[in-house]
Amino acid sequence: MIGRVFRADISSAQGPYNRYLVELQLEPDTSAALQGIMDTGPLKASDNPRNPINGSIESFSAKVKAINKERGQNPDASQPFPYIWDGSKMKPGQTLKHFPPDNVLPGYLIAVETNISSYVILQEDGSHSMGYSLSLRTIYVLKESVDGSGLASLKRPGDHLVSPRKNKKAGELVIFFDED
Repeated sequence: MIGRVFRADISSAQGPYNRYLVELQLEPDTSAALQGIMDTGPLKASDNPRNPINGSIESFSAKVKAINKERGQNPDASQPFPYIWDGSKMKPGQTLKHFPPDNVLPGYLIAVETNISSYVILQEDGSHSMGYSLSLRTIYVLKESVDGSGLASLKRPGDHLVSPRKNKKAGELVIFFDED
Protein backbone atom coordinates (compact mmCIF):
# COMPACT_ATOMS: atom_id res chain seq x y z
CA MET A 1 0.00 0.00 0.00
CA ILE A 2 1.21 3.50 -0.81
CA GLY A 3 -0.03 6.46 1.19
CA ARG A 4 0.82 9.46 3.31
CA VAL A 5 1.57 8.99 7.00
CA PHE A 6 -1.34 10.22 9.11
CA ARG A 7 0.14 9.01 12.39
CA ALA A 8 3.06 6.72 13.23
CA ASP A 9 3.99 5.06 16.50
CA ILE A 10 7.05 3.06 15.50
CA SER A 11 9.84 4.38 17.72
CA SER A 12 8.94 1.63 20.22
CA ALA A 13 6.22 -0.96 20.81
CA GLN A 14 5.54 0.09 24.37
CA GLY A 15 1.87 0.16 25.32
CA PRO A 16 -0.95 -2.20 26.18
CA TYR A 17 -0.47 -4.40 23.08
CA ASN A 18 3.33 -4.14 22.51
CA ARG A 19 2.71 -3.17 18.90
CA TYR A 20 4.04 -0.79 16.29
CA LEU A 21 1.39 1.24 14.46
CA VAL A 22 1.24 3.28 11.24
CA GLU A 23 -1.93 4.98 10.05
CA LEU A 24 -1.87 5.85 6.35
CA GLN A 25 -4.04 8.18 4.35
CA LEU A 26 -4.83 6.25 1.18
CA GLU A 27 -6.54 7.28 -2.03
CA PRO A 28 -10.29 6.54 -2.08
CA ASP A 29 -9.94 3.86 -4.78
CA THR A 30 -7.27 2.04 -2.74
CA SER A 31 -9.47 2.13 0.39
CA ALA A 32 -12.41 0.89 -1.68
CA ALA A 33 -10.31 -2.01 -3.03
CA LEU A 34 -9.29 -2.99 0.53
CA GLN A 35 -12.92 -2.80 1.62
CA GLY A 36 -13.90 -4.99 -1.35
CA ILE A 37 -11.40 -7.64 -0.27
CA MET A 38 -12.85 -7.66 3.25
CA ASP A 39 -16.46 -7.62 2.02
CA THR A 40 -15.80 -10.81 0.04
CA GLY A 41 -13.45 -12.41 2.61
CA PRO A 42 -14.04 -15.30 4.97
CA LEU A 43 -16.02 -13.16 7.44
CA LYS A 44 -18.46 -11.77 4.83
CA ALA A 45 -21.47 -13.51 6.42
CA SER A 46 -20.51 -12.45 9.96
CA ASP A 47 -22.19 -9.74 11.97
CA ASN A 48 -19.99 -6.70 12.53
CA PRO A 49 -16.42 -8.00 12.21
CA ARG A 50 -13.69 -5.54 13.26
CA ASN A 51 -12.53 -3.66 10.20
CA PRO A 52 -9.28 -1.63 10.01
CA ILE A 53 -10.73 0.44 7.14
CA ASN A 54 -11.81 3.84 8.44
CA GLY A 55 -12.67 6.09 5.51
CA SER A 56 -9.36 6.96 3.92
CA ILE A 57 -7.21 6.37 7.05
CA GLU A 58 -6.09 2.73 7.41
CA SER A 59 -4.24 1.23 10.38
CA PHE A 60 -1.29 -1.14 9.88
CA SER A 61 0.27 -2.75 12.96
CA ALA A 62 2.78 -5.37 14.06
CA LYS A 63 3.18 -6.91 17.49
CA VAL A 64 6.68 -7.59 18.81
CA LYS A 65 5.64 -11.21 19.48
CA ALA A 66 4.61 -11.66 15.81
CA ILE A 67 7.89 -10.21 14.49
CA ASN A 68 9.90 -12.52 16.75
CA LYS A 69 7.93 -15.56 15.59
CA GLU A 70 7.74 -14.78 11.88
CA ARG A 71 11.18 -13.38 11.14
CA GLY A 72 13.33 -14.94 13.82
CA GLN A 73 14.25 -11.48 15.06
CA ASN A 74 14.16 -10.61 18.73
CA PRO A 75 13.32 -6.92 19.00
CA ASP A 76 12.50 -5.68 22.45
CA ALA A 77 9.34 -3.57 22.92
CA SER A 78 11.56 -0.56 23.69
CA GLN A 79 13.39 -0.83 20.33
CA PRO A 80 12.22 0.95 17.15
CA PHE A 81 10.45 -0.92 14.35
CA PRO A 82 13.30 -2.84 12.64
CA TYR A 83 12.09 -2.80 9.00
CA ILE A 84 12.12 0.83 7.78
CA TRP A 85 14.02 1.55 4.60
CA ASP A 86 14.89 4.65 2.61
CA GLY A 87 13.95 4.04 -1.01
CA SER A 88 13.52 7.66 -2.09
CA LYS A 89 16.83 7.96 -3.94
CA MET A 90 17.15 4.39 -5.15
CA LYS A 91 18.97 3.43 -8.33
CA PRO A 92 19.26 -0.11 -9.73
CA GLY A 93 21.88 -2.06 -7.80
CA GLN A 94 21.85 0.17 -4.70
CA THR A 95 21.36 -1.33 -1.27
CA LEU A 96 18.46 -0.11 0.85
CA LYS A 97 19.45 2.05 3.81
CA HIS A 98 17.79 1.95 7.23
CA PHE A 99 15.65 5.00 7.92
CA PRO A 100 15.38 6.40 11.47
CA PRO A 101 11.86 5.68 12.84
CA ASP A 102 11.71 9.04 14.62
CA ASN A 103 12.03 10.74 11.22
CA VAL A 104 8.82 9.20 9.81
CA LEU A 105 6.56 12.24 10.10
CA PRO A 106 2.93 12.91 9.16
CA GLY A 107 2.71 13.71 5.47
CA TYR A 108 5.63 11.50 4.39
CA LEU A 109 4.84 9.31 1.39
CA ILE A 110 5.57 5.68 2.25
CA ALA A 111 4.93 2.20 0.91
CA VAL A 112 3.89 -0.44 3.43
CA GLU A 113 4.26 -4.17 2.84
CA THR A 114 1.27 -5.84 4.48
CA ASN A 115 -0.70 -9.05 4.93
CA ILE A 116 -4.48 -8.98 5.25
CA SER A 117 -5.54 -11.48 7.92
CA SER A 118 -8.84 -12.57 9.41
CA TYR A 119 -9.24 -13.80 12.97
CA VAL A 120 -11.85 -15.27 15.32
CA ILE A 121 -11.04 -15.28 19.04
CA LEU A 122 -13.27 -17.42 21.25
CA GLN A 123 -13.66 -16.32 24.87
CA GLU A 124 -14.15 -18.67 27.82
CA ASP A 125 -17.71 -17.39 28.31
CA GLY A 126 -18.67 -18.49 24.78
CA SER A 127 -18.56 -15.03 23.23
CA HIS A 128 -16.15 -14.21 20.43
CA SER A 129 -14.51 -11.33 18.64
CA MET A 130 -13.63 -11.40 14.96
CA GLY A 131 -12.30 -9.15 12.31
CA TYR A 132 -9.54 -8.29 9.90
CA SER A 133 -6.09 -6.89 10.49
CA LEU A 134 -3.49 -5.26 8.25
CA SER A 135 -0.07 -6.37 9.44
CA LEU A 136 2.89 -4.01 9.24
CA ARG A 137 5.75 -5.96 7.68
CA THR A 138 8.08 -3.41 6.06
CA ILE A 139 8.05 0.35 5.53
CA TYR A 140 9.73 2.09 2.57
CA VAL A 141 10.04 5.88 2.77
CA LEU A 142 9.40 7.15 -0.76
CA LYS A 143 9.26 10.90 -0.28
CA GLU A 144 10.20 13.00 2.72
CA SER A 145 7.59 15.67 2.25
CA VAL A 146 5.02 17.19 4.53
CA ASP A 147 3.51 19.50 1.92
CA GLY A 148 0.18 17.61 1.93
CA SER A 149 -0.06 17.37 -1.86
CA GLY A 150 -2.38 14.71 -3.24
CA LEU A 151 -1.16 11.24 -4.10
CA ALA A 152 -2.62 11.40 -7.60
CA SER A 153 -0.07 14.04 -8.63
CA LEU A 154 2.73 11.57 -7.82
CA LYS A 155 1.41 8.70 -9.97
CA ARG A 156 2.66 8.03 -13.48
CA PRO A 157 0.73 5.90 -15.99
CA GLY A 158 2.45 2.55 -16.33
CA ASP A 159 4.23 2.74 -12.99
CA HIS A 160 4.79 -0.87 -11.93
CA LEU A 161 3.35 -0.19 -8.44
CA VAL A 162 0.13 1.41 -9.65
CA SER A 163 -2.26 0.33 -12.41
CA PRO A 164 -2.73 2.90 -15.17
CA ARG A 165 -6.05 4.71 -14.71
CA LYS A 166 -7.17 3.98 -18.28
CA ASN A 167 -7.49 0.28 -17.33
CA LYS A 168 -9.72 0.89 -14.31
CA LYS A 169 -13.50 0.66 -14.46
CA ALA A 170 -15.78 1.90 -11.70
CA GLY A 171 -16.99 -0.89 -9.42
CA GLU A 172 -14.59 -3.48 -10.89
CA LEU A 173 -12.49 -5.55 -8.49
CA VAL A 174 -8.75 -5.59 -9.11
CA ILE A 175 -6.78 -8.81 -8.58
CA PHE A 176 -2.99 -8.82 -8.26
CA PHE A 177 -0.82 -11.85 -9.02
CA ASP A 178 2.80 -12.59 -8.11
CA GLU A 179 3.64 -12.91 -11.82
CA ASP A 180 2.60 -9.28 -12.39
